[in-house]
Amino acid sequence: IRKMLSELLAFPILQHELDFAIAAYAEQESRGGNSKFDKDLWQKVISEHGGKLPITIRAVEDGTIVRPGEPVISVEGPSEFAAIYEAFFLRAYYETVVATDAKYLADIIGNPERVAEFGCRAAQNEAAHMDGVEAMYVGSGITKTSDDAAAVAYPFLKADGTTAHRYLACH
Repeated sequence: IRKMLSELLAFPILQHELDFAIAAYAEQESRGGNSKFDKDLWQKVISEHGGKLPITIRAVEDGTIVRPGEPVISVEGPSEFAAIYEAFFLRAYYETVVATDAKYLADIIGNPERVAEFGCRAAQNEAAHMDGVEAMYVGSGITKTSDDAAAVAYPFLKADGTTAHRYLACH
């Protein structure tokens, strides 16, 4: 979470970026699209806050074990600023979700060797899939993947799956 946040918040919003957004929303409005953009609010970020969002973010330390339903991140500030990074915050837990689901399936089946991972096509990109596969292995002991690239990158994994699926995953 900290790495993600530092990357997201490292660079201030610049005037030319705001000018671009103002023009883009005006163009959208001219075509009947979304015109809900508070340019004055964003101008205030640049002129009064040096391009840094006036928000406070609190998050648990990476690796912290939390109970179901326990908050792991909170964002305080104007709703437009707090909501803008929601998708990034949700992606921070992708590996945890993959590992938890894999462990759940392995426990139901009773043997992690009988479970194979087929998540490459559902991941947002190859790097996220590779991170998810590693978390799956660490969290559940599952060693089979349909992604040949993952099996090559991680020697503890075995390429598995149907020939057709493996062919598609390779190409």
